[in-house]
Amino acid sequence: MRLLKDAVTKDDWLSICFKAVEQARRGDAVARKWLSDYVIGPPVERKELTGADGGAITLKVIYDEK
Repeated sequence: MRLLKDAVTKDDWLSICFKAVEQARRGDAVARKWLSDYVIGPPVERKELTGADGGAITLKVIYDEK
C-alpha cells in the first residue's frame, strides 16, 4: 500500500475519478460499475434461509455460564 500511495498522488486519483465520471456519463458501463463499487460499495448479498420443510428455522441457544 505504501508503494501505491507513493506512486499515485492525490491529484492523480482526482484525475482518474473525474475521468471515470466523464466516461460513466457517456454510458460506459465499466466506469459506472467502478464508480458505484468504490463510492457506494457493492450490493450486499442477501439470502433467505428456511428449514428442511421450507418452513421457519428453529434456533436453540445454549448459554454456558463459566
